[in-house]
Amino acid sequence: MHHLDVPYEHVESAGAFPLGRWLSDQRQAYRAGTMAGERAAELEEPGIVWDTADAAFEQNLAAARASYELHGTLAAPRGATILDIAIGQHLTNFHRPGGLGKDPDRARRRAAALAAPIDPDCNPRGLGWTVDRQRHYAYLPQLLAEGARLTAVVPGVTRHGEDIGRWLTTQRRNWEQLNEEQQRRLATLGAK
Repeated sequence: MHHLDVPYEHVESAGAFPLGRWLSDQRQAYRAGTMAGERAAELEEPGIVWDTADAAFEQNLAAARASYELHGTLAAPRGATILDIAIGQHLTNFHRPGGLGKDPDRARRRAAALAAPIDPDCNPRGLGWTVDRQRHYAYLPQLLAEGARLTAVVPGVTRHGEDIGRWLTTQRRNWEQLNEEQQRRLATLGAK
């Protein structure tokens, strides 16, 4: 083992030592301030993870970056995976109330980590539309940047398995039902 980040249920040597539970107890002592500094230093040497929630968030953040790199949006379908991480489900959870943590400062830091360097539209619900709509919208400029003509984006034209042509046809048909920002973004692409 090269780190001390194991599940709570982890047991070493065929049931001899409950390492996961022991590490959890060490984390609690550290947070409570009852652990001596020397003991903390000893545990840091082999790589104890003091805050498993932050470590998991960082791992998911790396997967979010990889997903954005591939798809150009963090509006991943719920079932999407990347780097063996269920990124779609994690992003769905992040958008739920309290999904970025109960501590308001931690939640703000995490929201900023998702938005600023990765995707400013990472929470489309805050913009007044769905994750599904954001994903389709993000794929349209990608198609255009690759040389597709807007008139050729018709039902059946797909990107990453999404029918962008059908979506665009629906947007045009329901133009008056779109909010002002949705209309503005589509008009900027010439899609009115």
